[in-house]
Amino acid sequence: MTTPSEKILLATELGSRSDRARDRAASLAKQRDCELIVLHVLESSNKNNSIRRIPFLPFLDYNKIAIEKVRKRLLEDMSSVHARADKMIEEGEPHEIIMRVAEKRKCDLIVTGVPGSRATTFSDGTPWVKPLIG
Repeated sequence: MTTPSEKILLATELGSRSDRARDRAASLAKQRDCELIVLHVLESSNKNNSIRRIPFLPFLDYNKIAIEKVRKRLLEDMSSVHARADKMIEEGEPHEIIMRVAEKRKCDLIVTGVPGSRATTFSDGTPWVKPLIG
């Protein structure tokens, strides 16, 4: 018998291939009456600075258009399935940020979709599955 998760982290790239993961994470959070944390990571353009926190509100001047676009998409995507989800936008290497947020927020489950544009690797060639489970 499994123990219900208290916190679920949905790491999404907001593409059309993320819909199934989003719906499943929202469904699990409702079924188990637990917290849902939704994370989108903007890949860092500056590889020397691998982690940068971007507050959900107010916005920083850095890449303001991209941040606003992601913020609106997160609100649209999650309002229909789980309006109370805690939404986060961060910048850096996706596998590092996902694991850091999961550890910091003490998540019991990480839900991800299949990456769309990057196929099976991150921009540096790192396999996307391995850093999360290996």
